[in-house]
Amino acid sequence: MYVIIGVVIIALCLMYLYVSKGIEKDKIKEKVGVKEKVGVKEKVGVKERVNVKISPLSYIRMNSNIVQVELMKFFVNRDKIIKKYIDNLKFKMINKPVYAVKKYGNRYEFEIYFYRYKPDSESPIRIILDDINKFPSEEELDKANINLRKCNLIKSNFIICSYDINRQSIKKGTGECNFYYDVEGGNMVTNYPYYVLEENINGDIVKTNEYGLIKDIMSKREQKNYLVNKFVCGDEVIFFAKKPLKNTECVYIEGMHYKKFIKFLKYFKYEDKFINFCKMNYDDSYKFCVSYDVDDKKNIIKTTIFGMFV
Repeated sequence: MYVIIGVVIIALCLMYLYVSKGIEKDKIKEKVGVKEKVGVKEKVGVKERVNVKISPLSYIRMNSNIVQVELMKFFVNRDKIIKKYIDNLKFKMINKPVYAVKKYGNRYEFEIYFYRYKPDSESPIRIILDDINKFPSEEELDKANINLRKCNLIKSNFIICSYDINRQSIKKGTGECNFYYDVEGGNMVTNYPYYVLEENINGDIVKTNEYGLIKDIMSKREQKNYLVNKFVCGDEVIFFAKKPLKNTECVYIEGMHYKKFIKFLKYFKYEDKFINFCKMNYDDSYKFCVSYDVDDKKNIIKTTIFGMFV
């Protein structure tokens, strides 16, 4: 009988050891799994930081989250042709493009921008052109817009190029392409160190816009006249553009806070459905980049929201 009891005890001990090892093994497996997941997450995070936490205006890295392509898709989903174009628009290069959703009253238009400089600049003043591998390949450019590589300015030392996305540009290529340049030695406070040249399909080139940084030189009265005081908390970067061909001016606000962004949407009469979409998808961890164009009487011509095409 003692022999039987001894055998049972040994069996129970062996079973305990087996189960314990199994549990320990599972724990190790779980830990490894968590570690692997964290590792993947970290890798993805690094990848995301390259493409997501970058301001879509000056293209410098930020600590805040930035809106991605989901915001653009909210609007393009209404048009099957544009939706299909956006869904098929893929880029392998590291520097992902930037998009703009432009609102003219109740009508919306879109634009896409390709940046050629590193997002790790200390400030938007010091622009250094990046490796050409960060720019779309010829195949990608042709798929995006068949007219872009035909431009004479594509061979120039531009820092950004852009084109409008609409049904006509999708079918036949855009009629005009925009190329952005910085003026060497330009003064960010008193001058306009950036300008835009527009080239059409006939090769005609015209200067359209000039850009400058105005944060430190706008008086309170000017801020009120340009509505800046309504949408800033004090730590944003503000750009100003002159658009002589259209006889308009434009204010760009980079790093707008979430609550001010919601106020911006309500003030400029974005639809309730879109405002609710933003409330559901964004929070205080996000910063936003917007602009609005005014005529000589300070009437609003259009408003724009910028995001990363990721």
